Amino acid sequence: MIRHGVLAWVFLLGLSAASDGPAGPPEGERSASAPAIEAAVPLHERALRAVLTIHNWKLTEAVGLSEEQAAQLFPRFREAFQIRWQSERRRGHLLRRLEKMVDVAPQEGERLAQLLSQWGENEARLRASQDELQGALKRVLTPMQLVKYLLFQERFQGDLVRVLNEQRGQQPPRRVEQKRATER
Repeated sequence: MIRHGVLAWVFLLGLSAASDGPAGPPEGERSASAPAIEAAVPLHERALRAVLTIHNWKLTEAVGLSEEQAAQLFPRFREAFQIRWQSERRRGHLLRRLEKMVDVAPQEGERLAQLLSQWGENEARLRASQDELQGALKRVLTPMQLVKYLLFQERFQGDLVRVLNEQRGQQPPRRVEQKRATER
């Protein structure tokens, strides 16, 4: 529970720091274009940067990455995070469009085929990115570090989903094991 609280605090701190924009000279020494540059970075990019920073920090501790390993993997993580972030946004957009097509115009087979093709391309891009990251991990990490990475990744994803749901005011989904335990 403490770990969850610390992760939530660090995540929120990272988001708040990211929303303040990149560090720079003191307020009086900033150029006239500095606020415009900071405002130009979209919120989702700042959030991505914050999550990636926390991920890499916690991963380095959990797996015991050397500086050399970190230098090889961190750019791969950034690329994979960006592709996943974009793919998830695109996926949601495509799902909404597909839902509208089913409800409104089921006879538009050609348009449905286009949307399904876009869906497949999006999913293939995400899978290719994940496969490339897995290949890099296998080349750089020792077998024990790879096991630690897999365990870390599962915990990190679960913690991130819980923190985001809490911030959105949503109840976390109940796991199958929890449902079975309550049914007994």
